[in-house]
Amino acid sequence: MHRAISGYKNEAKPKQILICLKTTSPKISLCFRYTEDSSSFARNFNDAAEAHIANGQPTASHQMLRFGRRTIVPFFIAVLLLLFTSFCILEIRSSRATVAHLSIHSYVVRPEEGANSSMLPHLDSIPWPNVKRPNVSTNLMIADLKPFDVKLSPGQYASMERLLDKFEQVMISLKLQDQWFLGAGSLLGSLQHHDLIPWDDDLDVGVHLRYRPRIRGTLKHLQHQFKTYAQSGRDKLFFKPFAKYAKTDLNTIGSHSFSHLPWAWPFIDIFYYREIDSVEGEEYTQNFHKFKLSDIFPLTCRPFGKHWYPAPRRPVSFLRSYYSTKRQYCSSHDYSHALEKLVSPKYMDCRELMERYAFVHRCPIPEQERNDKPIGFCDEHLVDGSGRNVHMTRLTLDSDEIDIPLYAVRHEAFKCP
Repeated sequence: MHRAISGYKNEAKPKQILICLKTTSPKISLCFRYTEDSSSFARNFNDAAEAHIANGQPTASHQMLRFGRRTIVPFFIAVLLLLFTSFCILEIRSSRATVAHLSIHSYVVRPEEGANSSMLPHLDSIPWPNVKRPNVSTNLMIADLKPFDVKLSPGQYASMERLLDKFEQVMISLKLQDQWFLGAGSLLGSLQHHDLIPWDDDLDVGVHLRYRPRIRGTLKHLQHQFKTYAQSGRDKLFFKPFAKYAKTDLNTIGSHSFSHLPWAWPFIDIFYYREIDSVEGEEYTQNFHKFKLSDIFPLTCRPFGKHWYPAPRRPVSFLRSYYSTKRQYCSSHDYSHALEKLVSPKYMDCRELMERYAFVHRCPIPEQERNDKPIGFCDEHLVDGSGRNVHMTRLTLDSDEIDIPLYAVRHEAFKCP
């Protein structure tokens, strides 16, 4: 909505004010000239409206309203109030994100509901990179892709989204929303890309071993299109596999079966952890992944694609139990989940991949804005290969984790505001 107000004063003539209100949707221009001579009010209003049309404004796209002297003033006041109210509503909505950025409690995960959408920024309304996804219709076709190529077609990516959304619904129904979190490669993707790692092909979520019986019991009773399979230390959630000769394309949503395995891909890997003591935990059956429980709880919301999901409150520290802490580099996987076989990993400087993919650049915010301790805030900028800021999201992050150069990439052309 645009509002233009102009006025002039002439000593030799009565005071005159020309007021125009314009809206872009629908296209309406409302103009009138007010003079001290109230008897000429309606006539001047009509003259101004006709002049507005004559000055090149197409009559087909504008509605010129003409009213009598007795009705124009209250009508105009009503229109002005309506437009002003609409403007205020838009301003309130746009400022909600700013208010939310200053409240850590908006990011804390609660047991019985998803992300606080009324307070957190709307991730589907901010710019995102245009990821070019491969034209693959089956999991076997992924074998032809290179190690750092995008692995998921549009349909396979959408399948991952739906599976994660379904798992979240299960955890909310069990009042365990504050007990599961993005883990391993999925958490790394949130830190590096605010999304799935482009060359990743599965989702990882973690939850305490004590909740496994309840989760498995609920997963088994999902709608027929969802299936689950229990392994020794983790569970898999996937779609009912396609029939053997089913026709699929790059946009098909669902999971592809394996001839030698009882599950199908795409899937979610649900890994379980147990407590070693009151301080530390470890991944069940993989006790070389040890981490501090205080690095996980209380869980906070992080962006993963255009959605908010639970994540460890100190994600950088948590990921140190999974990935290298000596230097920052990007590695492809040594195991393909789409093919269920070992593959040769590749390693390269993440900065060399910035020409293809946007990476997160973490920036501190002004000290005076960090009202709550010990948790602080961090402005995470998604930066493309040219150093352009694609979008910025303010998140909770302890100050000592912001400057750690792990699991983020700093573009030389980008400077923190």
